[in-house]
Amino acid sequence: MSNGNNQRLEEAVDLLRDGLKADRAAIVFRAERGSLKVAAQRGVGEEQPLSESLLLEVIGTGRTVVLSDAKGDYQARGNVSLRKSGAVSLLCIPFYDDMDRPMGALYADTTRRLGAFHRKELLYARDCASWLECGLAGRDNMPRPELEEEVRVSAVATPDPSEKKPDVITTPIGTSSSLPLSEQMVLFRSLATMTRAGVMIHEALGALARSVSDQRTRSVLEGLSSLVARGNPLSVALEKYPKTFASHACSTVRVGEKTGRLVHVLELLADDMEKNQRLTYRLRSALTYPAILTIACLVMMIFGPPYLLAGQLKVLQESEVPLPALTRGLIALSGLTGQPWFGLLCLIVGAAAARWVMSPGGRRQLWLRARHLPVLGPIVRTSALVAAVRSFSLQLRSGLTALDGLSGARQLCVDPELSQALVQAEAELLDGQSLTESLRASGFFDATFLGFFEAGESSGTLVKLTDWLATFYERELEARLEQFVSLAEPVLMLMMGVVTTLLLVATLKPTIAILQAI
Repeated sequence: MSNGNNQRLEEAVDLLRDGLKADRAAIVFRAERGSLKVAAQRGVGEEQPLSESLLLEVIGTGRTVVLSDAKGDYQARGNVSLRKSGAVSLLCIPFYDDMDRPMGALYADTTRRLGAFHRKELLYARDCASWLECGLAGRDNMPRPELEEEVRVSAVATPDPSEKKPDVITTPIGTSSSLPLSEQMVLFRSLATMTRAGVMIHEALGALARSVSDQRTRSVLEGLSSLVARGNPLSVALEKYPKTFASHACSTVRVGEKTGRLVHVLELLADDMEKNQRLTYRLRSALTYPAILTIACLVMMIFGPPYLLAGQLKVLQESEVPLPALTRGLIALSGLTGQPWFGLLCLIVGAAAARWVMSPGGRRQLWLRARHLPVLGPIVRTSALVAAVRSFSLQLRSGLTALDGLSGARQLCVDPELSQALVQAEAELLDGQSLTESLRASGFFDATFLGFFEAGESSGTLVKLTDWLATFYERELEARLEQFVSLAEPVLMLMMGVVTTLLLVATLKPTIAILQAI
Protein backbone atom coordinates (compact mmCIF):
# COMPACT_ATOMS: atom_id res chain seq x y z
CA MET A 1 0.00 0.00 0.00
CA SER A 2 1.39 3.42 -0.93
CA ASN A 3 2.52 6.04 1.56
CA GLY A 4 -0.44 8.24 0.60
CA ASN A 5 -2.86 5.49 1.44
CA ASN A 6 -1.10 4.77 4.72
CA GLN A 7 -1.37 8.42 5.65
CA ARG A 8 -5.09 8.42 4.81
CA LEU A 9 -5.59 5.33 7.00
CA GLU A 10 -3.81 6.96 9.94
CA GLU A 11 -5.85 10.13 9.55
CA ALA A 12 -9.09 8.15 9.29
CA VAL A 13 -8.46 6.15 12.47
CA ASP A 14 -7.60 9.38 14.32
CA LEU A 15 -10.82 10.99 13.09
CA LEU A 16 -12.79 7.96 14.19
CA ARG A 17 -11.32 7.75 17.70
CA ASP A 18 -11.21 11.46 18.44
CA GLY A 19 -14.57 12.28 16.88
CA LEU A 20 -16.43 9.52 18.72
CA LYS A 21 -14.38 9.75 21.94
CA ALA A 22 -13.80 6.03 21.64
CA ASP A 23 -11.37 4.07 23.79
CA ARG A 24 -10.20 1.99 20.82
CA ALA A 25 -10.43 2.43 17.07
CA ALA A 26 -9.10 0.42 14.16
CA ILE A 27 -9.31 0.03 10.39
CA VAL A 28 -9.24 -3.59 9.28
CA PHE A 29 -8.88 -5.15 5.82
CA ARG A 30 -9.77 -8.64 4.72
CA ALA A 31 -6.58 -10.36 3.63
CA GLU A 32 -6.13 -13.58 1.68
CA ARG A 33 -7.63 -16.88 2.87
CA GLY A 34 -10.22 -15.13 5.02
CA SER A 35 -7.78 -13.61 7.49
CA LEU A 36 -7.77 -10.03 8.79
CA LYS A 37 -5.16 -7.32 8.56
CA VAL A 38 -5.18 -4.35 10.92
CA ALA A 39 -4.03 -1.42 8.79
CA ALA A 40 -4.30 1.23 11.49
CA GLN A 41 -5.26 1.17 15.16
CA ARG A 42 -5.42 3.29 18.28
CA GLY A 43 -5.60 1.88 21.78
CA VAL A 44 -5.81 -1.79 20.76
CA GLY A 45 -3.62 -4.04 22.92
CA GLU A 46 -2.67 -7.69 22.88
CA GLU A 47 -4.47 -8.43 26.15
CA GLN A 48 -7.91 -7.62 24.69
CA PRO A 49 -7.76 -8.09 20.91
CA LEU A 50 -10.61 -7.17 18.60
CA SER A 51 -13.30 -9.73 17.82
CA GLU A 52 -12.30 -11.37 14.54
CA SER A 53 -15.65 -13.12 14.10
CA LEU A 54 -17.53 -9.81 14.32
CA LEU A 55 -15.19 -8.08 11.87
CA LEU A 56 -15.38 -10.96 9.40
CA GLU A 57 -19.19 -10.89 9.62
CA VAL A 58 -19.32 -7.14 8.91
CA ILE A 59 -16.87 -7.34 6.01
CA GLY A 60 -18.46 -10.49 4.60
CA THR A 61 -22.09 -9.33 4.75
CA GLY A 62 -21.68 -5.56 4.46
CA ARG A 63 -23.90 -5.13 7.53
CA THR A 64 -23.34 -2.33 10.02
CA VAL A 65 -23.28 -3.43 13.66
CA VAL A 66 -24.02 -1.06 16.55
CA LEU A 67 -24.26 -2.55 20.05
CA SER A 68 -25.17 -0.45 23.08
CA ASP A 69 -24.37 -3.28 25.51
CA ALA A 70 -22.08 -5.79 23.83
CA LYS A 71 -22.09 -8.12 26.83
CA GLY A 72 -25.86 -8.23 27.30
CA ASP A 73 -27.14 -7.91 23.75
CA TYR A 74 -28.95 -11.01 22.48
CA GLN A 75 -27.25 -10.71 19.07
CA ALA A 76 -23.84 -11.07 20.74
CA ARG A 77 -24.66 -14.15 22.78
CA GLY A 78 -22.31 -17.01 22.06
CA ASN A 79 -19.65 -14.74 20.53
CA VAL A 80 -16.69 -15.65 22.74
CA SER A 81 -14.19 -13.40 20.97
CA LEU A 82 -16.49 -10.40 21.40
CA ARG A 83 -16.73 -11.02 25.14
CA LYS A 84 -12.96 -11.38 25.41
CA SER A 85 -12.42 -8.09 23.59
CA GLY A 86 -13.78 -6.20 26.61
CA ALA A 87 -15.99 -3.92 24.50
CA VAL A 88 -19.01 -2.43 26.27
CA SER A 89 -20.39 -0.38 23.38
CA LEU A 90 -19.14 -0.77 19.82
CA LEU A 91 -19.68 0.41 16.29
CA CYS A 92 -18.46 -1.39 13.18
CA ILE A 93 -19.08 -0.10 9.63
CA PRO A 94 -17.87 -1.61 6.33
CA PHE A 95 -16.22 0.40 3.54
CA TYR A 96 -16.18 -0.60 -0.13
CA ASP A 97 -13.93 -0.69 -3.19
CA ASP A 98 -14.70 0.68 -6.67
CA MET A 99 -16.65 -2.51 -7.50
CA ASP A 100 -18.97 -1.84 -4.53
CA ARG A 101 -17.62 -4.85 -2.63
CA PRO A 102 -16.79 -4.69 1.11
CA MET A 103 -13.04 -4.62 1.51
CA GLY A 104 -12.68 -3.59 5.12
CA ALA A 105 -14.32 -2.16 8.22
CA LEU A 106 -14.02 0.82 10.54
CA TYR A 107 -14.21 -0.21 14.19
CA ALA A 108 -14.66 1.84 17.36
CA ASP A 109 -15.59 0.79 20.89
CA THR A 110 -15.64 1.86 24.50
CA THR A 111 -14.73 -0.26 27.49
CA ARG A 112 -16.49 1.89 30.11
CA ARG A 113 -19.69 3.51 28.79
CA LEU A 114 -22.99 1.87 27.87
CA GLY A 115 -24.90 3.28 24.91
CA ALA A 116 -22.00 5.47 23.80
CA PHE A 117 -22.91 5.54 20.11
CA HIS A 118 -26.13 7.02 18.82
CA ARG A 119 -27.56 7.98 15.46
CA LYS A 120 -25.34 11.02 14.82
CA GLU A 121 -22.21 9.12 15.79
CA LEU A 122 -23.28 6.45 13.32
CA LEU A 123 -23.67 9.06 10.57
CA TYR A 124 -20.28 10.51 11.41
CA ALA A 125 -18.65 7.07 11.19
CA ARG A 126 -20.26 6.56 7.78
CA ASP A 127 -18.83 9.89 6.65
CA CYS A 128 -15.42 8.67 7.80
CA ALA A 129 -15.88 5.48 5.77
CA SER A 130 -16.83 7.46 2.65
CA TRP A 131 -13.87 9.81 3.14
CA LEU A 132 -11.56 6.79 3.43
CA GLU A 133 -13.02 5.20 0.28
CA CYS A 134 -12.36 8.36 -1.72
CA GLY A 135 -8.77 8.52 -0.48
CA LEU A 136 -8.02 4.86 -1.24
CA ALA A 137 -9.49 5.29 -4.72
CA GLY A 138 -7.23 8.27 -5.41
CA ARG A 139 -10.02 10.85 -5.23
CA ASP A 140 -9.79 13.88 -2.99
CA ASN A 141 -13.20 15.37 -3.65
CA MET A 142 -14.69 14.92 -0.18
CA PRO A 143 -13.96 17.16 2.83
CA ARG A 144 -12.82 15.74 6.13
CA PRO A 145 -15.82 14.68 8.22
CA GLU A 146 -16.70 16.71 11.29
CA LEU A 147 -18.90 15.75 14.20
CA GLU A 148 -21.34 18.33 15.48
CA GLU A 149 -20.27 19.94 18.72
CA GLU A 150 -23.47 19.07 20.56
CA VAL A 151 -22.95 15.39 19.81
CA ARG A 152 -19.32 15.48 20.84
CA VAL A 153 -20.27 17.04 24.15
CA SER A 154 -23.15 14.64 24.74
CA ALA A 155 -20.88 11.66 24.18
CA VAL A 156 -18.71 12.53 27.17
CA ALA A 157 -21.01 14.61 29.33
CA THR A 158 -22.19 13.14 32.61
CA PRO A 159 -25.49 14.09 34.17
CA ASP A 160 -25.44 16.71 36.90
CA PRO A 161 -26.96 15.26 40.09
CA SER A 162 -28.20 18.71 41.14
CA GLU A 163 -30.05 19.20 37.87
CA LYS A 164 -33.75 18.51 38.27
CA LYS A 165 -35.27 16.58 35.42
CA PRO A 166 -38.54 17.84 34.02
CA ASP A 167 -41.54 16.13 35.53
CA VAL A 168 -43.98 17.08 32.82
CA ILE A 169 -45.82 14.69 30.53
CA THR A 170 -47.56 16.35 27.63
CA THR A 171 -50.52 13.97 27.63
CA PRO A 172 -52.16 13.18 30.98
CA ILE A 173 -51.60 9.56 31.89
CA GLY A 174 -54.63 7.33 31.44
CA THR A 175 -56.53 9.71 29.18
CA SER A 176 -58.81 8.45 26.48
CA SER A 177 -56.37 9.41 23.74
CA SER A 178 -55.98 6.30 21.59
CA LEU A 179 -53.94 5.60 18.51
CA PRO A 180 -55.45 3.70 15.59
CA LEU A 181 -54.00 0.29 14.85
CA SER A 182 -52.26 1.62 11.75
CA GLU A 183 -50.43 4.31 13.75
CA GLN A 184 -49.39 1.82 16.43
CA MET A 185 -48.02 -0.43 13.71
CA VAL A 186 -45.92 2.43 12.30
CA LEU A 187 -44.76 3.34 15.82
CA PHE A 188 -43.50 -0.14 16.71
CA ARG A 189 -41.95 -0.68 13.27
CA SER A 190 -40.08 2.65 13.34
CA LEU A 191 -39.02 2.13 16.95
CA ALA A 192 -37.59 -1.30 16.11
CA THR A 193 -35.67 0.06 13.12
CA MET A 194 -34.19 3.02 15.00
CA THR A 195 -33.30 0.91 18.04
CA ARG A 196 -31.57 -1.66 15.84
CA ALA A 197 -29.50 1.20 14.36
CA GLY A 198 -28.28 2.14 17.84
CA VAL A 199 -30.62 5.03 18.68
CA MET A 200 -31.68 5.18 22.31
CA ILE A 201 -35.36 4.47 22.87
CA HIS A 202 -36.26 7.87 24.33
CA GLU A 203 -34.41 9.62 21.51
CA ALA A 204 -36.23 7.49 18.93
CA LEU A 205 -39.59 8.33 20.50
CA GLY A 206 -38.70 12.01 20.52
CA ALA A 207 -37.67 11.93 16.87
CA LEU A 208 -40.92 10.15 15.95
CA ALA A 209 -42.92 12.75 17.92
CA ARG A 210 -41.28 15.57 15.97
CA SER A 211 -41.99 13.86 12.64
CA VAL A 212 -45.78 13.48 13.04
CA SER A 213 -48.29 16.23 12.37
CA ASP A 214 -51.23 14.83 14.35
CA GLN A 215 -51.32 16.53 17.75
CA ARG A 216 -52.87 13.52 19.50
CA THR A 217 -50.17 11.13 18.28
CA ARG A 218 -47.42 13.64 19.03
CA SER A 219 -48.59 14.15 22.62
CA VAL A 220 -48.60 10.39 23.27
CA LEU A 221 -45.11 9.95 21.80
CA GLU A 222 -43.75 12.90 23.78
CA GLY A 223 -45.22 11.43 26.96
CA LEU A 224 -43.60 8.06 26.26
CA SER A 225 -40.26 9.73 25.51
CA SER A 226 -40.42 11.68 28.77
CA LEU A 227 -41.18 8.56 30.81
CA VAL A 228 -38.38 6.51 29.22
CA ALA A 229 -35.89 9.39 29.59
CA ARG A 230 -36.57 9.39 33.34
CA GLY A 231 -35.47 5.76 33.61
CA ASN A 232 -38.72 3.86 33.09
CA PRO A 233 -38.64 0.78 30.86
CA LEU A 234 -40.63 1.03 27.64
CA SER A 235 -43.19 -1.50 28.92
CA VAL A 236 -43.87 0.62 32.01
CA ALA A 237 -44.25 3.73 29.85
CA LEU A 238 -46.76 1.94 27.61
CA GLU A 239 -48.75 0.82 30.66
CA LYS A 240 -49.22 4.48 31.63
CA TYR A 241 -51.55 4.75 28.61
CA PRO A 242 -53.97 1.84 29.19
CA LYS A 243 -56.58 3.26 26.79
CA THR A 244 -54.00 3.60 24.03
CA PHE A 245 -51.95 0.39 24.18
CA ALA A 246 -53.43 -3.03 24.88
CA SER A 247 -52.19 -4.89 27.95
CA HIS A 248 -50.96 -7.83 25.85
CA ALA A 249 -48.68 -5.44 23.92
CA CYS A 250 -47.22 -4.13 27.19
CA SER A 251 -46.58 -7.65 28.53
CA THR A 252 -45.00 -8.67 25.22
CA VAL A 253 -42.63 -5.69 25.31
CA ARG A 254 -41.77 -6.52 28.93
CA VAL A 255 -40.72 -10.02 27.92
CA GLY A 256 -38.56 -8.57 25.15
CA GLU A 257 -36.83 -6.29 27.67
CA LYS A 258 -36.15 -9.14 30.08
CA THR A 259 -34.80 -11.49 27.40
CA GLY A 260 -32.76 -8.85 25.56
CA ARG A 261 -34.85 -9.28 22.39
CA LEU A 262 -36.74 -6.00 22.45
CA VAL A 263 -36.07 -5.19 18.79
CA HIS A 264 -37.29 -8.62 17.72
CA VAL A 265 -40.43 -8.30 19.86
CA LEU A 266 -41.22 -4.84 18.47
CA GLU A 267 -40.97 -6.22 14.95
CA LEU A 268 -43.27 -9.12 15.89
CA LEU A 269 -45.83 -6.66 17.28
CA ALA A 270 -45.68 -4.58 14.09
CA ASP A 271 -46.10 -7.69 11.92
CA ASP A 272 -49.07 -8.88 13.98
CA MET A 273 -50.77 -5.47 13.78
CA GLU A 274 -50.18 -5.35 10.05
CA LYS A 275 -51.84 -8.75 9.60
CA ASN A 276 -54.79 -7.77 11.78
CA GLN A 277 -55.22 -4.52 9.86
CA ARG A 278 -55.12 -6.36 6.54
CA LEU A 279 -57.76 -8.78 7.82
CA THR A 280 -59.95 -5.88 8.96
CA TYR A 281 -59.68 -4.24 5.55
CA ARG A 282 -60.72 -7.46 3.85
CA LEU A 283 -63.76 -7.81 6.08
CA ARG A 284 -64.78 -4.21 5.50
CA SER A 285 -64.32 -4.37 1.74
CA ALA A 286 -66.35 -7.59 1.55
CA LEU A 287 -69.23 -6.30 3.68
CA THR A 288 -69.39 -2.70 2.44
CA TYR A 289 -70.99 -3.43 -0.94
CA PRO A 290 -73.84 -5.59 0.44
CA ALA A 291 -74.44 -3.06 3.22
CA ILE A 292 -74.74 -0.17 0.75
CA LEU A 293 -77.22 -2.09 -1.41
CA THR A 294 -79.29 -3.04 1.65
CA ILE A 295 -79.46 0.55 2.87
CA ALA A 296 -80.36 1.79 -0.61
CA CYS A 297 -83.17 -0.76 -0.82
CA LEU A 298 -84.60 0.25 2.56
CA VAL A 299 -84.39 3.96 1.74
CA MET A 300 -86.21 3.37 -1.55
CA MET A 301 -88.96 1.42 0.21
CA ILE A 302 -89.49 3.97 3.00
CA PHE A 303 -88.86 7.35 1.41
CA GLY A 304 -89.49 6.61 -2.26
CA PRO A 305 -93.33 6.61 -2.36
CA PRO A 306 -94.01 9.96 -0.60
CA TYR A 307 -91.50 11.89 -2.72
CA LEU A 308 -91.36 10.11 -6.07
CA LEU A 309 -94.96 8.92 -6.35
CA ALA A 310 -96.76 11.63 -4.36
CA GLY A 311 -98.81 12.98 -7.29
CA GLN A 312 -99.83 9.60 -8.62
CA LEU A 313 -100.84 8.32 -5.18
CA LYS A 314 -102.94 11.45 -4.62
CA VAL A 315 -104.81 10.85 -7.86
CA LEU A 316 -105.46 7.23 -6.92
CA GLN A 317 -106.67 8.20 -3.45
CA GLU A 318 -109.15 10.80 -4.80
CA SER A 319 -110.53 8.49 -7.48
CA GLU A 320 -113.74 6.53 -6.95
CA VAL A 321 -112.20 3.29 -8.26
CA PRO A 322 -111.85 0.55 -5.61
CA LEU A 323 -108.13 0.24 -4.77
CA PRO A 324 -106.31 -3.05 -4.11
CA ALA A 325 -104.97 -3.78 -0.62
CA LEU A 326 -101.38 -3.32 -1.84
CA THR A 327 -102.18 0.17 -3.13
CA ARG A 328 -104.00 1.16 0.07
CA GLY A 329 -101.02 -0.03 2.11
CA LEU A 330 -98.63 1.98 -0.08
CA ILE A 331 -100.81 5.11 0.35
CA ALA A 332 -100.85 4.63 4.13
CA LEU A 333 -97.05 4.12 4.23
CA SER A 334 -96.57 7.20 2.06
CA GLY A 335 -98.73 9.31 4.38
CA LEU A 336 -96.77 8.08 7.39
CA THR A 337 -93.29 8.60 6.00
CA GLY A 338 -94.21 11.98 4.55
CA GLN A 339 -94.84 13.48 8.00
CA PRO A 340 -92.10 15.84 9.32
CA TRP A 341 -91.90 14.03 12.64
CA PHE A 342 -91.13 10.70 10.92
CA GLY A 343 -87.63 11.82 9.87
CA LEU A 344 -86.92 13.04 13.42
CA LEU A 345 -88.15 9.72 14.78
CA CYS A 346 -85.80 7.84 12.42
CA LEU A 347 -82.85 9.94 13.63
CA ILE A 348 -83.69 9.26 17.28
CA VAL A 349 -84.10 5.53 16.69
CA GLY A 350 -80.85 5.43 14.68
CA ALA A 351 -78.91 7.25 17.40
CA ALA A 352 -80.31 4.93 20.08
CA ALA A 353 -79.44 1.87 17.99
CA ALA A 354 -75.90 3.13 17.41
CA ARG A 355 -75.46 3.79 21.13
CA TRP A 356 -76.74 0.30 21.93
CA VAL A 357 -74.37 -1.28 19.41
CA MET A 358 -71.40 0.61 20.89
CA SER A 359 -72.23 -0.48 24.44
CA PRO A 360 -70.65 -3.71 25.77
CA GLY A 361 -74.01 -5.39 26.28
CA GLY A 362 -75.31 -4.40 22.87
CA ARG A 363 -72.13 -5.49 21.14
CA ARG A 364 -72.33 -8.83 22.92
CA GLN A 365 -75.95 -9.39 21.89
CA LEU A 366 -75.26 -8.34 18.32
CA TRP A 367 -72.28 -10.66 18.06
CA LEU A 368 -74.23 -13.58 19.54
CA ARG A 369 -77.03 -13.10 17.05
CA ALA A 370 -74.64 -12.68 14.13
CA ARG A 371 -72.93 -15.99 15.00
CA HIS A 372 -76.08 -17.95 14.17
CA LEU A 373 -76.92 -16.35 10.82
CA PRO A 374 -76.85 -18.79 7.87
CA VAL A 375 -74.01 -17.32 5.77
CA LEU A 376 -72.64 -14.48 7.88
CA GLY A 377 -72.30 -16.63 11.03
CA PRO A 378 -69.29 -18.71 9.86
CA ILE A 379 -67.52 -15.51 8.77
CA VAL A 380 -68.03 -13.93 12.19
CA ARG A 381 -66.85 -17.05 14.04
CA THR A 382 -63.79 -17.55 11.82
CA SER A 383 -62.70 -13.90 12.02
CA ALA A 384 -62.75 -14.02 15.85
CA LEU A 385 -60.80 -17.29 15.80
CA VAL A 386 -58.15 -15.88 13.47
CA ALA A 387 -57.56 -12.87 15.74
CA ALA A 388 -57.33 -15.06 18.86
CA VAL A 389 -54.91 -17.59 17.33
CA ARG A 390 -52.78 -14.82 15.83
CA SER A 391 -52.50 -13.11 19.24
CA PHE A 392 -51.69 -16.42 20.96
CA SER A 393 -48.97 -17.21 18.41
CA LEU A 394 -47.44 -13.73 18.78
CA GLN A 395 -47.08 -14.07 22.53
CA LEU A 396 -45.61 -17.55 22.30
CA ARG A 397 -43.01 -16.29 19.80
CA SER A 398 -42.20 -13.42 22.16
CA GLY A 399 -41.37 -15.83 24.96
CA LEU A 400 -44.57 -15.78 27.05
CA THR A 401 -46.10 -18.92 28.53
CA ALA A 402 -49.19 -20.64 27.17
CA LEU A 403 -51.23 -19.30 30.11
CA ASP A 404 -50.18 -15.72 29.34
CA GLY A 405 -50.91 -16.37 25.68
CA LEU A 406 -54.47 -17.48 26.44
CA SER A 407 -54.99 -14.43 28.65
CA GLY A 408 -53.73 -12.07 25.94
CA ALA A 409 -55.88 -13.73 23.29
CA ARG A 410 -58.92 -13.41 25.55
CA GLN A 411 -58.32 -9.69 26.06
CA LEU A 412 -58.41 -9.10 22.31
CA CYS A 413 -61.38 -11.41 21.71
CA VAL A 414 -64.67 -9.79 20.63
CA ASP A 415 -66.62 -13.05 20.49
CA PRO A 416 -68.34 -13.60 23.89
CA GLU A 417 -68.56 -17.38 23.47
CA LEU A 418 -64.91 -17.70 22.45
CA SER A 419 -63.89 -15.43 25.34
CA GLN A 420 -65.77 -17.63 27.81
CA ALA A 421 -64.13 -20.73 26.33
CA LEU A 422 -60.67 -19.18 26.81
CA VAL A 423 -61.52 -18.32 30.42
CA GLN A 424 -62.44 -21.96 31.05
CA ALA A 425 -59.28 -23.14 29.28
CA GLU A 426 -57.17 -20.87 31.52
CA ALA A 427 -58.78 -22.42 34.61
CA GLU A 428 -58.11 -25.94 33.34
CA LEU A 429 -54.50 -25.04 32.53
CA LEU A 430 -54.01 -23.70 36.04
CA ASP A 431 -55.32 -27.00 37.41
CA GLY A 432 -52.47 -28.86 35.70
CA GLN A 433 -54.10 -29.97 32.46
CA SER A 434 -52.18 -29.81 29.18
CA LEU A 435 -52.97 -27.03 26.74
CA THR A 436 -54.87 -29.34 24.38
CA GLU A 437 -56.91 -30.89 27.17
CA SER A 438 -57.68 -27.43 28.55
CA LEU A 439 -59.00 -26.26 25.19
CA ARG A 440 -60.97 -29.50 24.72
CA ALA A 441 -62.62 -29.11 28.14
CA SER A 442 -64.17 -25.82 27.05
CA GLY A 443 -66.24 -27.67 24.43
CA PHE A 444 -65.91 -24.81 21.96
CA PHE A 445 -63.15 -25.87 19.57
CA ASP A 446 -63.54 -28.46 16.83
CA ALA A 447 -61.41 -31.58 16.30
CA THR A 448 -59.26 -29.99 13.57
CA PHE A 449 -58.30 -27.08 15.80
CA LEU A 450 -57.45 -29.36 18.74
CA GLY A 451 -55.51 -31.72 16.46
CA PHE A 452 -53.08 -28.94 15.52
CA PHE A 453 -52.47 -28.02 19.16
CA GLU A 454 -51.99 -31.66 20.15
CA ALA A 455 -49.48 -32.18 17.34
CA GLY A 456 -47.62 -29.02 18.32
CA GLU A 457 -47.40 -30.00 21.97
CA SER A 458 -46.21 -33.53 21.26
CA SER A 459 -43.58 -32.46 18.71
CA GLY A 460 -42.40 -29.33 20.53
CA THR A 461 -43.33 -27.09 17.58
CA LEU A 462 -46.35 -25.37 19.11
CA VAL A 463 -45.13 -21.88 18.16
CA LYS A 464 -44.68 -22.81 14.51
CA LEU A 465 -47.98 -24.71 14.28
CA THR A 466 -50.04 -21.92 15.89
CA ASP A 467 -48.67 -19.45 13.36
CA TRP A 468 -49.51 -21.86 10.54
CA LEU A 469 -52.96 -22.46 12.05
CA ALA A 470 -53.69 -18.72 12.04
CA THR A 471 -52.73 -18.58 8.35
CA PHE A 472 -54.93 -21.61 7.66
CA TYR A 473 -58.01 -20.02 9.23
CA GLU A 474 -57.24 -16.72 7.54
CA ARG A 475 -57.36 -18.42 4.15
CA GLU A 476 -60.60 -20.14 5.14
CA LEU A 477 -62.00 -16.72 6.06
CA GLU A 478 -61.04 -15.33 2.66
CA ALA A 479 -62.85 -18.21 0.96
CA ARG A 480 -65.97 -17.63 3.07
CA LEU A 481 -65.87 -13.91 2.27
CA GLU A 482 -65.73 -14.61 -1.45
CA GLN A 483 -68.65 -17.02 -1.08
CA PHE A 484 -70.63 -14.44 0.88
CA VAL A 485 -70.07 -11.70 -1.71
CA SER A 486 -71.01 -14.05 -4.57
CA LEU A 487 -74.26 -14.95 -2.77
CA ALA A 488 -75.10 -11.50 -1.40
CA GLU A 489 -75.04 -9.68 -4.72
CA PRO A 490 -77.78 -11.69 -6.51
CA VAL A 491 -79.92 -11.83 -3.34
CA LEU A 492 -79.80 -8.06 -2.92
CA MET A 493 -80.49 -7.48 -6.59
CA LEU A 494 -83.48 -9.82 -6.26
CA MET A 495 -84.73 -7.84 -3.26
CA MET A 496 -84.45 -4.58 -5.18
CA GLY A 497 -86.31 -6.17 -8.09
CA VAL A 498 -89.10 -7.33 -5.77
CA VAL A 499 -89.43 -3.87 -4.25
CA THR A 500 -89.56 -2.25 -7.69
CA THR A 501 -92.15 -4.79 -8.85
CA LEU A 502 -94.35 -4.15 -5.82
CA LEU A 503 -94.24 -0.42 -6.42
CA LEU A 504 -95.12 -0.86 -10.06
CA VAL A 505 -97.99 -3.26 -9.32
CA ALA A 506 -99.36 -1.02 -6.53
CA THR A 507 -99.46 2.05 -8.80
CA LEU A 508 -99.94 0.82 -12.39
CA LYS A 509 -102.78 -1.63 -11.79
CA PRO A 510 -105.22 0.94 -10.28
CA THR A 511 -104.06 3.55 -12.79
CA ILE A 512 -105.04 1.24 -15.65
CA ALA A 513 -108.41 0.63 -13.94
CA ILE A 514 -109.02 4.41 -13.76
CA LEU A 515 -108.17 4.83 -17.45
CA GLN A 516 -110.53 2.02 -18.38
CA ALA A 517 -113.36 3.63 -16.37
CA ILE A 518 -113.07 6.92 -18.22
